[in-house]
Amino acid sequence: MSNRINPIVTPRGVITISDPPWSFHLFNTTRFAWLWLIIRLYVGYQWLSSGWGKFGNPAWWSGEALAGFWRNAVAVPESGRPTISYGWYCDFIQFMLDNGWYTWFANVVMWGETLIGIALMIIVSVMAKRQGFPRHERVSWTGALGIVVGAIPALAAKKEP
Repeated sequence: MSNRINPIVTPRGVITISDPPWSFHLFNTTRFAWLWLIIRLYVGYQWLSSGWGKFGNPAWWSGEALAGFWRNAVAVPESGRPTISYGWYCDFIQFMLDNGWYTWFANVVMWGETLIGIALMIIVSVMAKRQGFPRHERVSWTGALGIVVGAIPALAAKKEP
């Protein structure tokens, strides 16, 4: 068996467990950079198109689209479970609805989605192609991408009003 999978004890007594070979090659080498570029561009396009589509909709400028989304989220159906499982989160959304926060928060959503899409498509792609920037910066960008990509299943399931 390879040393890559076996735990290794450093002279300081720290146990390190290496990545499996397939994971090491997929995430820690430049061999699959083309694949990550395609994924990054696709995810960036999805964010950008979602945000840009909201700019042309007057309901988003007034906040009514977001208010409708929030009203549907906090509504408790006559039979079954509410859409939001956590009571504290439902209370928080209701608080924002009661205080009219949807009027300004819709702008945050529109601009946020658009800017995240631009960042993913342009800034992160350019940074990934730069040679010679330290490994810890690459790891930070990988973590940021992981957070963004982790949100994609939730975005795919959401329904626009």
